Parts: sequence; structure tokens; C-alpha cells
Amino acid sequence: MDKLNRVQIKEAYGVTEVLTTEEMREKYEVIGFGAGFCIVRRKVDDVRGSLDFQHAPRFYFNFQEA
Repeated sequence: MDKLNRVQIKEAYGVTEVLTTEEMREKYEVIGFGAGFCIVRRKVDDVRGSLDFQHAPRFYFNFQEA
């Protein structure tokens, strides 16, 4: 499967937020990684959840509260 750009991810997954690594680090603290997702803590309110990601280009998306 071809890697998607930011707009294609938004359309394919129905999400509004797609983040680069730098953008993600501003909003989230990474707790751990799995295959294609990571466990995070949202800095603004300490809510834990997960983010999906693709490897290259690296984009994080689809925050799901735990």
C-alpha cells in the first residue's frame, strides 16, 4: 500500500488532525509504541489514549481516548 499524505489520511480515516512527529510531541507525551500505534498522554488535560501512525512519511492521527 502506498503511503498517504496528510490530506489523504484525513479523507481515508475521517479524522481532522494529522500530526508530524514535532507536532505530536508538542501535544502528547509518548508512553510506548506498538506496531502502527503508540500509547500517549495528552499534555493539555492528562488524558491517556492511543494514536495511529504510518512510518514514512511519519504522521500520527486518530487519537482514541483510553
